[in-house]
Amino acid sequence: MGYYDHHPTVDIDKPFVITGFSGSRSHSVAHFLAAMTGLPLTDLDRQIEHHAGRSLALLQREDGPNAWRNIEAQLLIRALKESPPRLLAVGEGALLHAKARKAAWKMAHVVYIRRPRPTLLANIQQGLRQNPERYPIFIDRYPQDVTALEPLLATREPIYERAHTQLDVMDIQPVEVARLLASRLGWST
Repeated sequence: MGYYDHHPTVDIDKPFVITGFSGSRSHSVAHFLAAMTGLPLTDLDRQIEHHAGRSLALLQREDGPNAWRNIEAQLLIRALKESPPRLLAVGEGALLHAKARKAAWKMAHVVYIRRPRPTLLANIQQGLRQNPERYPIFIDRYPQDVTALEPLLATREPIYERAHTQLDVMDIQPVEVARLLASRLGWST
């Protein structure tokens, strides 16, 4: 399930997992990258919602914090095996599950989109103002300042920093990040 063009401009021999902390806009980057290259795309958050029959926010509210993580791990492992190889847009905590993380390192090229903490915070706050359910990990705990992000970043950054490709970006739009990433990977768009 996801975007697929039968004539992509780029050939890949394994999946590319695009990740980043909430507010990094990594999902948007993955969508733009798919549009630019014609590579198939699977958005894991949408897969989880389809599988569960509920939004991530509703899963969070009804089943508790991180209720979707086991579903996420199963679906990530399944997506890593799909053919043809694809771009996988994964949520901020998708690689927390040890089995999913191990599969991603072994079977895919993992890309970490890193933005400065103030940018993450501003993007999260803007997203929550537009849609209070945009970032399920922040339901019922609106982050007032960057210190609110630190406990979550402390568990995620050591994982992100093992990514095969790490892309540091500032306040540029996701389409520009996608172009920058394609260039870094040597892909023509």
